[in-house]
Amino acid sequence: MPNKTTTAQLLIKQLQFVEESVEGTTPSSSPTFSEVGKVSSLSFNIDNNETEVLQIGPEDIYGLVQGKTRYGFKIKTAMFSSTFLKYCMNSASYGAPAGTISAPLSFVFSFYLNGTENFVFLRGSRCTNMTITGDISQPVVLSAEFVCMSISEPSTTSGLTTPNWITPSIAVVWDWLSGGASPVSWNAVAINAVKIEITVNRNTAEDYTLGNAGPYTIQAHGRRIAFTVTQLWTDTVMSGDRNTATARSMTWTLKSGTSTITLTSAVLDKQQQDISADQASSLVQVFNGKAQAIAVT
Repeated sequence: MPNKTTTAQLLIKQLQFVEESVEGTTPSSSPTFSEVGKVSSLSFNIDNNETEVLQIGPEDIYGLVQGKTRYGFKIKTAMFSSTFLKYCMNSASYGAPAGTISAPLSFVFSFYLNGTENFVFLRGSRCTNMTITGDISQPVVLSAEFVCMSISEPSTTSGLTTPNWITPSIAVVWDWLSGGASPVSWNAVAINAVKIEITVNRNTAEDYTLGNAGPYTIQAHGRRIAFTVTQLWTDTVMSGDRNTATARSMTWTLKSGTSTITLTSAVLDKQQQDISADQASSLVQVFNGKAQAIAVT
């Protein structure tokens, strides 16, 4: 039986990222990496999208043609900062991409492979969709999906000159109490929110050129914003706005004095109440809505 100490072990360097100045290329000279958050799960996939070539008569296919190679990964993380969230949520800025969804990112982590540290890079990455959730007795959780231009094979060297790896933060993660006693507001008035979930779909897509299986570039093509908020049924303000399809602003304070999400021109389009005979807790109403714009500070 193989020695267990030479098999894959836990991560050595936690998942971290740096902006790229050249899309798909990790800065090699003294790059300074940033922490994503307290990552609880990471999964990535590579798909060659092989295309079957058929012919009339024979039962089996004639051959296979390599299709467009697609690289992607998903992460789930507890938040202690909104720095990384901005790359998933805020508006695109094609002329000044730094700090926005327009900036391509390189992610890296390392792990023991046969007893030796190996590095894996996920390059040319941009967010395709994200969901941030706040719930009672839970940390604020960000789930995000990225597409990228390449995912490297594990390598015993990083290929970087004097990289500045992260020192994992000891900051307390944000939770349901971090935004204060009334973190969610509708039309600048605090509501008795029980749970909130905001989803941003970037409709990010790869562009390909003839002669190349990998993407030429990746860009966000259209931001769509949706949200769900559960409120103790203590007033009729939100149901009244839902009835008239009145656009309002909505805010969610993630961390008091530090970070707030603002939804602009938010409209409630669905409302639901579930009442049970054995229900012990107060009645709640669940609203689904959409917004024209969103930003986080």
